[in-house]
Amino acid sequence: MAHPVTQDLPPAPDARARECKQKLDGSAQRFELEPWLVTPQCFVGRWTAGPGNPFGARAGITSWGVWWRTRPYGVYRIHDDDDALLLYRLDVVKDVRISAAGVQYRDLILDARFRLPDDAGLSDGGARKLDVRLEDEDELESVVRNGLLSAADQRRVRWTRELFLRRPERIADRVDAAIEQAVSAVRAGQTGDGA
Repeated sequence: MAHPVTQDLPPAPDARARECKQKLDGSAQRFELEPWLVTPQCFVGRWTAGPGNPFGARAGITSWGVWWRTRPYGVYRIHDDDDALLLYRLDVVKDVRISAAGVQYRDLILDARFRLPDDAGLSDGGARKLDVRLEDEDELESVVRNGLLSAADQRRVRWTRELFLRRPERIADRVDAAIEQAVSAVRAGQTGDGA
């Protein structure tokens, strides 16, 4: 798939939705998003950093969030203010619930980042090749050691970790396709059926 850009977008949806990330300790983080695509199986939302935003992101940075009801990960595709792709940031998740109000899920600690390498990220065959960096593995070990993650959740994290390491390009292509579908839906005046 070609290098993803989001230029020439239609006007953003007027509606607002909420991302709710539930942590293992019972706390939750909430983020307001533009709902670009809402179906029973997939939610695509967008957040643009304003000046002085509470996350310390540079104004103009855009984050597209993509979640699927049945996939063990959620992904943020993050662009600089000039629309250049910065990275894909991924969370291992479970219990994804999608509705017209937004997306809610449980966060299972392990995160990853996919980036294009400095050499443009193309393999010999012309397909893009992404660098993968796993994050929060120390925190995950501590949670497992303290018995705060069930055996089933540990298996889910291990399996998803392997997906991140072995299939980053396939995951990124899936994210890019979902965002393209969302942009097409908004352009056609159909952001989804309200799940």
